[in-house]
Order: sequence, then C-alpha cells, then structure tokens
Amino acid sequence: METLQRFFSAFAGPDTVTALGDAAGSLAESLRHARTAMENRTLAKGGVICYGELTPVSGSMFSQADMGRLVGCLENRDYAGASEWVARLFGLGHASGISFQYFLSVFSSLALFMAHHYGKSRADAEKMLAQQTSIVRELSAATHVDDLTAVIENAVYELYSDCAPMAPPTRRSELVDKINRYIETHYMQQKLTVEKMAADLLFENSYIRRVYKAACGTTILRALENYRIERAKEMLARHTMRHSEIAAATGFSDPYYFSKRFKQIVGCTPTEYEGMMYHE
Repeated sequence: METLQRFFSAFAGPDTVTALGDAAGSLAESLRHARTAMENRTLAKGGVICYGELTPVSGSMFSQADMGRLVGCLENRDYAGASEWVARLFGLGHASGISFQYFLSVFSSLALFMAHHYGKSRADAEKMLAQQTSIVRELSAATHVDDLTAVIENAVYELYSDCAPMAPPTRRSELVDKINRYIETHYMQQKLTVEKMAADLLFENSYIRRVYKAACGTTILRALENYRIERAKEMLARHTMRHSEIAAATGFSDPYYFSKRFKQIVGCTPTEYEGMMYHE
C-alpha cells in the first residue's frame, strides 16, 4: 500500500493519496474478512453449511491439562468421554464456526503432546503432523456437522493409535481379514464407524485401528472409503443408476459429499468418470 501511495504522490495531491490509502485499507480488511469466511465452515440450521453466524475464536480454548484428560479417556476406553473432550478441544458444535487454522493449531499441539507423552521420536511426531493436509481436504468436503465430527474424531483416534503401545501380536492377519470382510459386507451403511466395527468384531476400538494401520499402511476409515469408491465406479460404469442412488447405495451421507470425495480420490467427478466409461 505504501508503494502505491508513493507512486501516486508524484501525480496527485495529498488528499488523493490519503483517499487511496483509505480505500486500500478497506480493501485489505475486506480481503481478511473474505479469507476468514472461506476458512470457516459453519453448520447452521438443517445441516446446511453457511458462512454466517460464525463464533469467533478468542484466546486459548484448550490447555495441556485438557489434552491430558482426552488421552486419559482414550487409555481408559471411555470413548463417550473422549468424544466430549474432542468436541471441547476443537470447538465443535452445531452453531459454531470451525476455522481450518484453529483446527491445525489444536491438531499440531495434540500430536506433539501425544508424541512427548508416549516417548516418540521427532521423526514420529513429524510423520503424524504430515497427516494435516489430507485431513483438511476431508474437512473441506464435509457437508454436515456429523461428517466434520467424524473426520476430526478419526484423526484424533489415529494419533492415539500411532502413539500408544501395541499389545503383543495375536493372529493380527486374521483380524485384518475380518475387518476387510466386514467392510465388504457393511460398506453400504451410512453411519458405519470404527467403534461399531470393533464392537461387532469383539475387539477394542484403538487396538483394531493400530493393527490394521500397521498391517495395511492405511486407516480403517480410509480403506472403507476407498472400497466405497471402487463400488461406486462399478455402478457408474453400468450407467443404470442416478448419482444420488449410487451415493446412497455405497454409504455416503449425501450426493454432494459423494461427488466431492469421488473427485478428491479418483481425480474426476462421477459425471466425468461415467462419460469416460460410456465411450470405452
């Protein structure tokens, strides 16, 4: 802005330069507001995302003691308590704004806290922090507060799974096979969670996450989503179903979320993919 003022001062009087400075300041302020609006995703009425009614983040909303309480809930398998502390740490709610910057701040702090708590190396901590980009992409595709909560809770559980000590191996390959078979037979359920899988398979939640990730190099929810996308690709190639029907048949919460995640994973929209299959 100062460069522009110096430039125009050679051709105009001081009043013009002052006016220019005021206009540039207003423009910069508008840009800041626009960026804030784009960073925040707010669930308002009826599960529709809008950028109004944002609750500003003021001061620190979390502490090391809070993170310690969350870890304590996870260690004691108090998953209801863990969900409450996740909501409190990340400021989740049906009428509050979620800033990507604030999420990254809390996620980074929590990753470093857990790494220190469990004696992990700096390299381990950096590997956990590297997950942030993919998590933000998943958050940006969410269309309902339940989707946002599921993404963040899963990210926290995966942090814990990466840090907490694993019990001695007991037929882990069999457990991985059971999880894969479970995904293949239940992927169409929209509210399918790792907690439900663990309960149905009679295993502990964080344990099956750690076993699966160690064996397959990916998370259970990522494997579930990839399987859903593969089934959706098969349905699109047959050209017999609407996209909304395919979304429902593969367990996605709504067609818009399905379309966004399909493009992020496959690299093209369902319509584009269907067109390519039509011409083959």
